[in-house]
Amino acid sequence: MTTSAIARMNLFLHGVEDFDVVRGDTLRQPAFHTGDSLAAFDCVIANPPFSLEKWGDDVWSSDPYGRNFAGLPPAKSGDYAWVQHMILSMAPKSGRMAVVLPHGALFRMGAEELLPEHVDRIYQWYAGHKDVVGVARLVPLDEIRQNDWNLNIPRYVEPVVEAETISVADAVTNLKTSLDAAYAVEDRLTQLLRESGLCE
Repeated sequence: MTTSAIARMNLFLHGVEDFDVVRGDTLRQPAFHTGDSLAAFDCVIANPPFSLEKWGDDVWSSDPYGRNFAGLPPAKSGDYAWVQHMILSMAPKSGRMAVVLPHGALFRMGAEELLPEHVDRIYQWYAGHKDVVGVARLVPLDEIRQNDWNLNIPRYVEPVVEAETISVADAVTNLKTSLDAAYAVEDRLTQLLRESGLCE
């Protein structure tokens, strides 16, 4: 099934009937444009192919629509090409954009759908400028600058470690106990197989 067919099916399933889906190569030859300008939309939503190679970097440096305004994305990953395309596809005042990208796109140097309740919770954190330990943090621009604009998530949000840590001695004891139990089960299985005549 093609991406355009999946898009149509998704729209129908969500009760949207007024839409225009065109199959093509969005990054090399966008379907929605007027002259040298991309068509503008109030809502731009995409789940582009993650880390797409051979995405069109050969034509991007002289893109007639100006979609390279933030620079040329790496040849081996078109993630930021999609983002730049989407930004220029938003209506100047009313445009909104949502995109699903792999978290690696945040710190790649020069790709799952979220449940609605998760989206709402994340939006509430964003709108309320909330720091959530182990999940989200409002990071000052100066700190990002000090990190050379690297948006690698663990630089800013450390995961909460809930697992109980044990000593090496305890780990070795647990391993020995597990091995003894496994050997006992193997011996019992061998005995049962012999009693059934399935093993000598």
